[in-house]
Amino acid sequence: MKKAKENRCIVCGRFLSDDPFDERRICDECMKLSPEVREEKQIITRINSLPTMLTKQHKKWLNELRKDKRENIRKAAENAYAAKIGVQQRHQWKMDEVDEILDIYDEDEYEYEYDE
Repeated sequence: MKKAKENRCIVCGRFLSDDPFDERRICDECMKLSPEVREEKQIITRINSLPTMLTKQHKKWLNELRKDKRENIRKAAENAYAAKIGVQQRHQWKMDEVDEILDIYDEDEYEYEYDE
């Protein structure tokens, strides 16, 4: 059975109707906006829907947006970058701690084998 794709507006993220003949991916309210405002909302929606663990491309894109001339986009990118990078750093710190514990355990086991 074919899985139904999720129809969301690419600008605001709202669910769209399941009309099979409507191929637009923008809701009526967002169509009424000016192209500049629509683009800004679309970028902010995309920033907010990034995964928790960022890829190199995501980091590069967010860094570029942190230097954007539009204040709303710049603030959203800075907030997302701080939140996402903070999660990744905490995850890396935890992994480093686990590695240290495993290294200590291996060293103790290694010394124990040869002490007898």
